[in-house]
Amino acid sequence: MTFTSLSLTLSLIFIFITKIEAHGGLVSPRSRNQVARVQGSEASRQGVPKPEYCWQCLNRNNGVCGKAGSNDYDAWVDSTGKPMPWASEATYQTGQIIQVELEITANHWGHFEFRACPKGRQTNQSCLDQYPLEFVQDISYGMPKDLNYPERGYITGDKSRFVMKFRLPNNLSGSQVLLQWRYITANSCNPPGYKSYFNGSSNADKKVISSQYVNILPDCQLPFSVIGDGVPEQFWNCAEISVGPTSPSAPVAPIPSPVRAPSPVSLPTPVRVPTPVSTPVRAPTPVAAPAKAPVTSPVRAPAISPGASTGCCSHDFKTCINWCGSTKSQCLACRTDVTWLPNGSLQSSTCSARWGACNSRRQKCCAGLVCKRQNAWYSQCTTP
Repeated sequence: MTFTSLSLTLSLIFIFITKIEAHGGLVSPRSRNQVARVQGSEASRQGVPKPEYCWQCLNRNNGVCGKAGSNDYDAWVDSTGKPMPWASEATYQTGQIIQVELEITANHWGHFEFRACPKGRQTNQSCLDQYPLEFVQDISYGMPKDLNYPERGYITGDKSRFVMKFRLPNNLSGSQVLLQWRYITANSCNPPGYKSYFNGSSNADKKVISSQYVNILPDCQLPFSVIGDGVPEQFWNCAEISVGPTSPSAPVAPIPSPVRAPSPVSLPTPVRVPTPVSTPVRAPTPVAAPAKAPVTSPVRAPAISPGASTGCCSHDFKTCINWCGSTKSQCLACRTDVTWLPNGSLQSSTCSARWGACNSRRQKCCAGLVCKRQNAWYSQCTTP
């Protein structure tokens, strides 16, 4: 293959990649779109949001929280069109290290960032930028901290569930704090700092992580779109939380001034009292020890019947979710786009989850999915 034809092939692949959308969202604390996904109603009910059927699709943005179709999560209205009441999903302390859980249903590499603002519904991006959270730890896969960009939590390729820890700012507190999650993908271009992070220069472990970095991609051009146009593809979610100030130290009680002791007073000499003679007391007749109480033979506990369910509900046909019940009947009654995994999570399996890449020979889809050809270069696992 000539250099020209190779370049043309790579260019076509890049053009194709940029048209494949990633999907994902903030699971815990629950984002507004996650609340709508679980609690939304088609009926007009005050205080209940409209249902969200594509909670992971918020790659467009009108403000700070993202939107999917007609559901704008900056407006955040109930099914009657009125503003949703504030409902904090979690309460933290100023400067606390918090744990977040995220789900990426179509992994396109990249990183997460979190920011917060104590202005509730009046939050804007300028306020959020004053309160960035600091990445602390990737609990799931151990991706190290970026010393040049400490706000970033990098994701591991081909994974779908992520649990990370971030530190809240020391100057942030409020009863209505809006927490913004932003996912910046890296399948069409590499954001600033990626090369030095993945080659080991700026990550805290000083190790090369080449498997998670596509070094032939071009550098992303700043500034990134705030509404979701162009590349890199971005996603926005918002969660409602409360952040209380840290408890002050208990005040130290003042030490009282010493009181001068009074002068001693002379007491009369005590009169000696004769020691009384004790009258002997006859020892009581010993009492026979009681008979030993009978011991009841233990009864064997009934054996627990085998076959306790290890199944779980799943949205991507591979990993478990906890927001659609814990039994098969609860799961299947929850939504039409979930399934029941009778043997539990398939995380250890090599099968591709929903929206994942596949091919007919090597990369198979998980049970219940089909490998659907998208074009000459790419096929994706979807429901039949």
